[in-house]
Order: sequence, then C-alpha cells, then structure tokens
Amino acid sequence: MGNNDSRIEPGDILYRDNKIVGLANHYGVYIGEEGVIDFSREGVRLSSFGDFAGQYEIHIRRYDRMRSKEEIVETALYYLKDEDKDEEEWGDYNLAFNNCEHFACFCATGVKRSGQVEKTVI
Repeated sequence: MGNNDSRIEPGDILYRDNKIVGLANHYGVYIGEEGVIDFSREGVRLSSFGDFAGQYEIHIRRYDRMRSKEEIVETALYYLKDEDKDEEEWGDYNLAFNNCEHFACFCATGVKRSGQVEKTVI
C-alpha cells in the first residue's frame, strides 16, 4: 500500500514497515486529516500522516474483534496528552510491556498486546 492510499480511514490501525532496516514496526491510530496518534518515548502524541510514515511504506493492521472505528478514534484521543493532566495516563514507554503496538492494539480491541514482543519472547 502506498503512503497516499485513499483506502485509509479514520480508526484504522497503521504501521510502518521498519523491518527492512532491522527495527520493529511502528504503530499508530489514524484519526483523519489531523494525522496519526501514536505512542513513543515522548508519550502519546499526534503526528501528521507524513511525519508518521516517513520514508516507509504504510500498512493497515486488522485485529479480530475490533471496536468500531469511531470508538478506536475516541480511545486514542482520550489518551492524547492533555495540557490539563498532571501526568501521562497511558504510562511510561517500555519496549517489552508498553510500546506503540500495545497502545494501538488497546485502542482497537481493548486488549493491551504486542504481537512483535510475543513473537520475540516465545
């Protein structure tokens, strides 16, 4: 799928294929023209689609038993850092236990999982 693919809709879970350079894939929630909400060491953040995609090809991730696309967007927006909050509600980034895929999967399904971590550990 190309970076400008018109099939991408708000509520889609996107990932950029970083495995070409030996890194894990990076996940986020597409919320529409506003961009992609993702989670990194800087916390939950909003990036433009172009900044999220960078030079990598973008793919859509499907999960079994996904929430509605509206609920996925609402969940991602809820965790987006609010200036009025004292601390980040989603918690600190941890590659094994709290990473971008955990965040995106939770937004989509309500379950905090990372298939990349599970494949590595098993």
